[in-house]
Amino acid sequence: MSTGNYHQDKLIELLKRVHPMGQIGAVMLQVIREVMPHHEKIVACYYQLDFSEGDPTQGGQTTFYSSIVQLLTDHHFIDLGFYPKYHSQRVLAVHAVQDLRLENTFITSFDDGGDEEISTAESRGFRPVQTKFQAALIDSHGQKLENWLIEVSRPEQIENLVQIHNTLKRVVGKPLVSLPQ
Repeated sequence: MSTGNYHQDKLIELLKRVHPMGQIGAVMLQVIREVMPHHEKIVACYYQLDFSEGDPTQGGQTTFYSSIVQLLTDHHFIDLGFYPKYHSQRVLAVHAVQDLRLENTFITSFDDGGDEEISTAESRGFRPVQTKFQAALIDSHGQKLENWLIEVSRPEQIENLVQIHNTLKRVVGKPLVSLPQ
């Protein structure tokens, strides 16, 4: 699978996951459809979705949810938040990525009990326990609009950030529309 398809597939994965969430799932689907321009190419897709499974005796409704959805298209940065007490939407016109950073942490202070066996990246098989991703998004005049920052520790989220980084490093300093399909 090419990196271009990876981010489209991540969005499809998200849509499939929120579909069975009942009423909030329907709201999330509607908002994503409304803010995502159909003609734009998805450059990066990140989401974090936490929800409780609905109780079948109560109609299967989701009782708790917390979700962040962040999409970078070839023209916009879309940041959506869905929480029990509020929902947020933010859309920024973006031209390029000016600066990109990915930092992997292989051991935390909780892991290091003085054991030299697990105190290096190599001893962990170069598998990070935490990843920090940072991208400076700019407009067509070179003005910084947003510092996109994500820190994760789940393996599937770490892999997603690595994929986003691998996609964006090809276009740092270039217009996002120049990213090949």
